[in-house]
Amino acid sequence: MLHDSQEVERSVLGCILLWPEDLQDKLTMLDESDFSSDPLQELYRAMAKQYKASGRLDFVMLSSEINPQIKPVLVECMETAVTRHRFDEHLSRLKELSQKRRLRGRIGELLYDDFGVSELQKIIDDEHHNRNYLDSAEKTRKNIDGFISGLGKRKPRIMTGLHTVDRVTGGIRKGCVFYLGARPSTGKTSLALNIAANQRKYGQKVLIFSLEMSAEMIFERLVSSERYIAYSKFSTQTLSDEEQRTIVSYMEQLRDEGMVYVVDDVYTAEGICNTICELKPDLAIVDYMQIVTTSNTFENVRTKVDYISSEFKRTAKNAGCALMVLSQLSRNGKEAPTMSDLKESGGLEADGDYIALLHRPFVLRKDDPDINPEDTELLLDKNKFGRTGKVELRFNLKYQRFAELDVEHEEPGNVDEYEELL
Repeated sequence: MLHDSQEVERSVLGCILLWPEDLQDKLTMLDESDFSSDPLQELYRAMAKQYKASGRLDFVMLSSEINPQIKPVLVECMETAVTRHRFDEHLSRLKELSQKRRLRGRIGELLYDDFGVSELQKIIDDEHHNRNYLDSAEKTRKNIDGFISGLGKRKPRIMTGLHTVDRVTGGIRKGCVFYLGARPSTGKTSLALNIAANQRKYGQKVLIFSLEMSAEMIFERLVSSERYIAYSKFSTQTLSDEEQRTIVSYMEQLRDEGMVYVVDDVYTAEGICNTICELKPDLAIVDYMQIVTTSNTFENVRTKVDYISSEFKRTAKNAGCALMVLSQLSRNGKEAPTMSDLKESGGLEADGDYIALLHRPFVLRKDDPDINPEDTELLLDKNKFGRTGKVELRFNLKYQRFAELDVEHEEPGNVDEYEELL
């Protein structure tokens, strides 16, 4: 965290100028006395004046209107700006430093006169009240206005493409965290990628963090499921010329649309959160929780997972996206899993707005001839906003594709083919 007052002040103004659509209303939470130098105060006044007059900030117009002597300060602010993800931290730090500065000034004035403890306490109480009132009152007013204006309007949601899940949930609410848990080799990555691919028809931007597989492997699964090309052909290198042309065409579409991002070199929770806040996807997918690291140090795995989970929760809310986090389940037992099977489940259960568990009995009982390798259950175990339940799915491993039983009927694949790819 920055300790230099002017550096913090510059970073706050710089962030507001970089992301005016998201942050310009934060100007109402600031005051001229929050800034410790005349140039920064003058820049703040110019920004506040423009925002009050037009209801928005325009960087080009601002830079042409301000005093030429202030322009170097404007440039410094832009260079000092931190990521959107860290703005609230710096705003809070600015308010803390300006409060201390005002307190020192007022207490210094008292030193020249007789004063009692009650007068000193009043100064402290005034500062505390002013800061809390300014923050809380403005936020509450905005929240109420936003709630009223949103009544009757369709709320932004992520539709999974699974009819029953979308009907029960009404779609995944943005600003929420969806944990998808499964035992190893069940197909959780494939299901997440199926949902990601479905976002193209809804015009939703998707950001995929692949911590275990390379971007190339992710693209192979996407192409296999979307263009019905046997997944095994990628590893055996037996793609026909026609299939290769199909793959190239599909990948060029993904590239040109710019709606699907795959990141395979970011492993820390902090890096993931920063990237989400910068790219602002509609849906972000993290594959998977137990591989995520952090730059902080914790005494045990449980507290580390709790921290990461809380960071994901905060980021989903601040970035206004749906965040789907995949998580391993323990291998214990042969029955359908429950939330308690989530590894280090305490924080995940608390922070997850939705928790779904993928169960494919064949993974646990491959020697049972009565089990169809494709039969899968999606258990919606937690839905903060409505009903829970079970959805019957079929997993076509040949194409890495899930479908509801009452929606798509395909002939089951060969059991040997499933065992080969598991």
